[in-house]
Amino acid sequence: MNQTAPEVSAERRREDMRRQAMARREAVDTVRREALEIAHRSLSQIHARLDAAERRRASIEAGDRHDTAYRAAANRDNWDTWNPDSKAPEDEFGPLGDEHLKIVRRCRDTARNDPIGTAVVGAVNRMVMGGRPWSVQSTAREDRLSAVMTPRAVAEWRRACEDVFSDACEHLDYRGEQDFWGWLASVHRSRLESGDVFVRVTRAKQRRAGQTPIRLRAYEADLCRTPAELWGDRNVRLGVVHRDERPDAYCLFDEYVNSPWGDNQTYTVVRRDDKLGRQQLLHAFRVGRLNMARGLPLLTPCLTLLEDGSAYEETELIAARAQACIGLVIRQLSARKPEDPDSAPLQGLEPGMLLHLQADQDVVPFTPTRGSNATYDPFMARIEKVACAAIGFSSMLALQDFTQANYSVARMTRLSAEPLIESDQHYTGQRVVRPIYRQVIEDAWADGLLPPVPLFDRSGEPTPYTAELLRCMVLPPSMGWIDPTVEVKAYSDAVAAGFMSRREVIAQHTGRVHDEVFRDLGEEERQMDEAGVTRQAAPGAAPLQRQAQEPAQPAEAEA
Repeated sequence: MNQTAPEVSAERRREDMRRQAMARREAVDTVRREALEIAHRSLSQIHARLDAAERRRASIEAGDRHDTAYRAAANRDNWDTWNPDSKAPEDEFGPLGDEHLKIVRRCRDTARNDPIGTAVVGAVNRMVMGGRPWSVQSTAREDRLSAVMTPRAVAEWRRACEDVFSDACEHLDYRGEQDFWGWLASVHRSRLESGDVFVRVTRAKQRRAGQTPIRLRAYEADLCRTPAELWGDRNVRLGVVHRDERPDAYCLFDEYVNSPWGDNQTYTVVRRDDKLGRQQLLHAFRVGRLNMARGLPLLTPCLTLLEDGSAYEETELIAARAQACIGLVIRQLSARKPEDPDSAPLQGLEPGMLLHLQADQDVVPFTPTRGSNATYDPFMARIEKVACAAIGFSSMLALQDFTQANYSVARMTRLSAEPLIESDQHYTGQRVVRPIYRQVIEDAWADGLLPPVPLFDRSGEPTPYTAELLRCMVLPPSMGWIDPTVEVKAYSDAVAAGFMSRREVIAQHTGRVHDEVFRDLGEEERQMDEAGVTRQAAPGAAPLQRQAQEPAQPAEAEA
């Protein structure tokens, strides 16, 4: 049967439509297969990452190493925000140094108002400074001065220097309120509270004859800060002007930041050294990090701990007071008019008091469920120990609590505190006392108060013997004996065995110069001989007895 042309054309169109439909189905199937493959690969990758994370978490919990050679550099979920920046020491306190001033204020407030902070700072200051003046000994050596001075002249020079400095200690304070050693104790406490202190060496225009012109003026840490016009200067760091990466000058303000008595923007730039090369401004602070421009207070590492402990103690006291103050509660059973005088609440309780109640009132006893807090003492003791350990001190010494101490404990406590105490004493002696001693001796020599020695030449320049003539040794007071019987025997054995010298023992445990002790012993021996007193040969011998006086001889027999 023959098809007509229209029928053939319709058949072709249907065939084309079938082919197109098949092509579309194949394309959809291809896309579906590719999508499934992509989804499968993605799921595989997700599962692989989850498995790796699980293995990493398991390794962290097991304490194994992972990702890095050091566990401190590991990536942990709770360490994501712990990424401190690497900054210069002075940049850690903010662009204007405001954070440094904030730390100083907070530590000073804690040292003055928090009992633990006050006890720690006070104990460190007392143990470093001692209860009596320090000793300064001239240590000029005879063998190094033999070319220009005799041994007798060197000995006279040493005694004269010690006498001049001892006399100068009475009037070195700029304000005239304390002697030098009392002033030094105040300066050291200011350094502990504020981190650093600045001592300006000036010279009085008017003074009494025979006095050195040296005067010392101390500035607290708040008075050294960067002026507003120098905020953009990189060489000015927290008020310290640097030149060639070394401190060269200091910006000292006349008033504190919030002082109501004057302009707190007036300041003076004080050079570290004067025109003659003498240090006219002493900056006393302990370096906690290399290249630090300023120091930090003693309580900085334990400040937050002390503040939290103080807040906890306050809440405990408030709770105890509330528990002790509320005696009973009167419950009103019905409403009353405000003007009814009988509706006034009971304000206090007294012994033997009769309580009158209305018909619509009832007494409810106050029975608090809090009771005594058994964790208060252990928690505060822990705060005290950790705070003292953070600064390298002992809570037993800080709080003066020796109820559980014996000789061994007391000795170990003393030894554990000695590094902090002795390092502060050494720093104070080397960085504060010695520079002041040298300038006092230089000015006294220039004024003719000392023997004529070759300290400077005619042009005012140092001689080859200047450094030796100005040498000195600063001896802080002794901290005393814990058990004199045991310790004296131990040091006597050490001296006899050659492990220590008498000079070391005298310096460490008496705080005196050995020459002075030897002179006192010699004078005592001479006086005993003149008085005819028999000396004991050894411990346990008979007590000292006075010999019978021989009859006086005639004058001609003596002649």
